[in-house]
Amino acid sequence: MLTDFHILGVTEEELGPSLLQRMENIALLRLDCAAAGVDIPIHVFGALDALTTLFYFVAGADVFDGLSWLRYGFTEGISTSRRNYMALAGAPDRSDAAANARMIQNNLIYLEKMRLTIKKFAIDYDFTRLGEQSHHVREAFDALRTRPRLRGRL
Repeated sequence: MLTDFHILGVTEEELGPSLLQRMENIALLRLDCAAAGVDIPIHVFGALDALTTLFYFVAGADVFDGLSWLRYGFTEGISTSRRNYMALAGAPDRSDAAANARMIQNNLIYLEKMRLTIKKFAIDYDFTRLGEQSHHVREAFDALRTRPRLRGRL
C-alpha cells in the first residue's frame, strides 16, 4: 500500500508513550518499509528540537518539523525556555522582544548546523559527531538495539 506514497508521516503521539517506544516504532517502520522494497522518508510531525530530532534520526526517521524552534532556545544540544536561553547566552539584560528575535535567529543557525551534523553522521555513524548530548543519543540507540523486536536487526 505504501508504494503509492512519497512520504510516510506520523506524529510523536502515534509512535508511543515513551522515547524508547517511539524510537522502536520508527525503527520498525524503517525496517518494514525496507523489507517491502519501499524506500520513502519517514516524517515525524512535531519533533523538531535540539535533542529529539537526533533520537528519531538514529532510529530511522528522515524529516522533522515542529514549532519548538520558535518557542524554545536551542543550546548545547538541548531546548530551554526563552528566558533561560538568554541567561545562558550571556544576555540576561535584553528585553523579551529582543531576546526572542535573537533566539529565533540563533535557532535557525543551530538547525542548519544540526542538518550538516546529521549528514556527516549518516556517512560514518560516529555518535561523537552528534555534539554535546551524543552520549544520551548513543545510550538510547544501544537500548533500542536490545529491544526484542529489533534484536539483531539494527
